[in-house]
Amino acid sequence: MSAHADAAPAGTAAPESFEWRVFRQTAPPRLTVSAVVGLGLGLALVQIALHGWDFAGVVPLALLSACGPLIALVDARERRIPDLLSLPLAGASALALAVHATVLGDWATGGRALLGMVVLTAVFFVLAIVSRGDFGLGDVKLGATLGACLGAFGWMEIVWGVFLGFVAALLWGLSTLLLQRLRGRRTRGAKTTLPMGPFLVGATIVLGLVLHS
Repeated sequence: MSAHADAAPAGTAAPESFEWRVFRQTAPPRLTVSAVVGLGLGLALVQIALHGWDFAGVVPLALLSACGPLIALVDARERRIPDLLSLPLAGASALALAVHATVLGDWATGGRALLGMVVLTAVFFVLAIVSRGDFGLGDVKLGATLGACLGAFGWMEIVWGVFLGFVAALLWGLSTLLLQRLRGRRTRGAKTTLPMGPFLVGATIVLGLVLHS
């Protein structure tokens, strides 16, 4: 139960705000959340301006850019990706691709992006099983939208997006361990679980900004 609900008078149920349904733990300051959401909306507008509505992947890209910073914030703080964000994002991306391909007849791009959703979700699901929890189901659900965004550009773009995301996570993890050792903290035998969401989302958004439709 959230702090808002705890503060409600006895016998009344205080409605939970959106931020308290996204964050299970103590939510960051409202100013931080607002800044992150504003950054996402700005990135979404840039994606639309760069690619235009004729590109089948523009809606998934815009949606991921809008929600991605908030997803990254939650994952970085709580090591999870909320279904409240990942599932509607995947559903809206699939619907947008199907509508775009039907209306404009661009099934080459739209179909590849839809197939990319399925393929990347399946790959991430296998990784979740093999990693035994280090790669979570939240990442699997997020993989559907990542596959839609990158698949609209091509198959190699999917490979590059995942590769860059994992490399960024590896470099971050190594630098964190190095800093801990420099500060005299023991790292031998320690198990550190990295939140993959920020790195995968970041890599996909950056590729969306630099690739041409």
